[in-house]
Amino acid sequence: MRTLGKDIAWNKINGKFCHVFSFTHHASVRNREIESTGVSIPYATLTLECEEVSEHIECPIIHKLDFVHLWKIFKERGGREDEEVLVSRYKYITVLGKLFSPFLPKIHIWIYKKGSYNNFTSKSWQEKTHAEELAMAARPIVEVNPFPDNRFLQ
Repeated sequence: MRTLGKDIAWNKINGKFCHVFSFTHHASVRNREIESTGVSIPYATLTLECEEVSEHIECPIIHKLDFVHLWKIFKERGGREDEEVLVSRYKYITVLGKLFSPFLPKIHIWIYKKGSYNNFTSKSWQEKTHAEELAMAARPIVEVNPFPDNRFLQ
């Protein structure tokens, strides 16, 4: 399996939905503290399906806040049969955002009704679906935005 940042450039999936198949943690959260096995190992790895890449890919999670958000989604909240997790790499576009992006979280997370990823990536579904239905489908059950209020970084 190919890895983002190593075999595939991150910018290939910037701002695109990816469907999460699995969350493999190499660290844990206990008493609000991250217990990690070491500096050279990512906190976790996501296995993703992205429309822009023809195979499943691995996405290493190396930022603490990204890891904590994913931990809360997958370990504390837990997965449900009728839901799926979608992620996108947060693209910083301002000068400040680009300057500090190596130190900032990058994963935007949504939980949607199961089947949403296939709908969102299907041109035929988008063409035959009415605007109101599209708007309803676009509402996530849960959204975790790494910077909801810091417009200067976006």
